[in-house]
Amino acid sequence: MRAEFIAAARSYLRTPYGHQGRMPGVLLDCVGVPICAARQVGLKPAGFDITGYGREPDGRLLPLCREHMDEISQAAMQPGDVIVVHQGENPRHMGVLWDYGGRLGIVHAIADGGRRVGAVREHRLVFGPLCRFVAAFRIPGID
Repeated sequence: MRAEFIAAARSYLRTPYGHQGRMPGVLLDCVGVPICAARQVGLKPAGFDITGYGREPDGRLLPLCREHMDEISQAAMQPGDVIVVHQGENPRHMGVLWDYGGRLGIVHAIADGGRRVGAVREHRLVFGPLCRFVAAFRIPGID
């Protein structure tokens, strides 16, 4: 199931970014990538979603993640898990982990600056001042 979840997330590459977007191929935000992938592969029911978060940091994302997924340690992270990071000024960004050439990578929907445009992209996961680890989660039933 883990490989199918990653493949579903990666199938959304180049989908345009849109806050609270949940339409693969049309419009997704960072939360929409794991939500839609989990629904697509049957890890979560069709109606599953995490909503109620704003564009600006509001502290609601982590409690919502903890309600729907199992929190794991940073050391336990592996491809197919979901990560939440501080990215730039935004402390509530998330994505799906995958194997990026033997290292962890992230599939995530990112906005391009203040213009709120962007797309689903994949990058090597590098922690530093612009990307700080917050939490990692495993969707129940992924193994």
